[in-house]
Amino acid sequence: MNTSDLEQLKLEIEKKMGGGIDRQNDLKLLQHAIEVATSKSIGFNTLRRFFSFLKSAKPNTNTLHILCEFCGYRSIAEFQIKCRKNTDWYLWKQVYRIENEELIAQGDIKWLLAQYKHPDFVYFLSTVLNANFRSKNTKNLQRLLSSENQLLLSYDDQIKLALSLGLLFRKIKIDHFLFLFNSTNLNQVYTYLFVDYSEIDGTYGKIVKHLLNKTKAGTSDYLFISLIHEYHKYLRGENTLKTIASPLDKEGMHPILLGRWVGYQLISKASLVDEEKLIFSLAKKQKTKNHFFYEVFPACMLTKKINLLEKIIDKYYEELFDNTTWVTYTENCMYLIGYCLVNIAKGRPLQGLKNLAFINFDEVLDSYKDYLKLFYLIASYQAELKIGANNDMQRIEKDYVDLAAKLKFKRFDLRLLKNYFD
Repeated sequence: MNTSDLEQLKLEIEKKMGGGIDRQNDLKLLQHAIEVATSKSIGFNTLRRFFSFLKSAKPNTNTLHILCEFCGYRSIAEFQIKCRKNTDWYLWKQVYRIENEELIAQGDIKWLLAQYKHPDFVYFLSTVLNANFRSKNTKNLQRLLSSENQLLLSYDDQIKLALSLGLLFRKIKIDHFLFLFNSTNLNQVYTYLFVDYSEIDGTYGKIVKHLLNKTKAGTSDYLFISLIHEYHKYLRGENTLKTIASPLDKEGMHPILLGRWVGYQLISKASLVDEEKLIFSLAKKQKTKNHFFYEVFPACMLTKKINLLEKIIDKYYEELFDNTTWVTYTENCMYLIGYCLVNIAKGRPLQGLKNLAFINFDEVLDSYKDYLKLFYLIASYQAELKIGANNDMQRIEKDYVDLAAKLKFKRFDLRLLKNYFD
């Protein structure tokens, strides 16, 4: 029990006793009242230490349990839940006040960022950012996202914040805020954390295009932006893609970015002496294999390199599928679709459908959902085709055509759907 909770417990005991515990006689009355109310006893000196009549010491669990029971709680946990609710309401009240400020004071920004250890910090921050984006208060946004302000977020919370911003950006006109991407932390909390494939021809693509000539060449940020720009061209159906050279610092790159570069070599038909050797040599050095292959798999599926997918799955099965957090669930789904195509190619379409049955699109990240579903529909269509169950073929075809048109991904044409294994 922390200091704040202990002070609250003292206040509740005093309220129960009808006044402050200021004298030794008050402690004797309290000791007797506890025995009457709980049929349990607490030593007089223990109570003296608890109320600082003697040198204070941390009370043991049994003492705390009896005191909480005396105040009407069934357990220490029940008391702490109430304390946490009260504390959280105070925090949210502060957040609500800050989000409505016309000009947020530096002290308020400092207070907000100091809450980074709170489990709801990402929600506090996203609430304030959301309010200021909607009100077009760019002065507050510049203050909040200043490069001087360090946003201490776990990887999970970084993704949560980026996703919340992504959903917001779909509803507002991003043109008004493009300048913020030049000189604030906005790229670090949104642009570079994931690719919003659902908006790559919309808001996200507009941000990428804006940054293309404003990002320093030779940096990992420039590699990221260049790859997304060229991927977008490829998905639109263009075949003339520029060469993107090998990154100099492969070991210092994020595994997803490195995997995206490898995938790009496959779709751009770069002259790789031995693409398989390159992929496995790079994968060997990655601590998080599931991150590295996240963008390699769709590139393999688009270029129909099913044998390569099979070798990757055989070698790294556990690393690919033994990731059960909400963040890695989308990665798992990408690997399940690839595994399905491998099973279909090997004459096991029923096993392929079992792979797909594990996918729940309600749990897939919004930024990848539509893109992932295109691959899912191809795998579903081909599995049904091999089995000879034609009941769902027309529905799958319609869903596929509608989704590809919505995303403007001409690469996903009917020929890819119907003749994938030809």
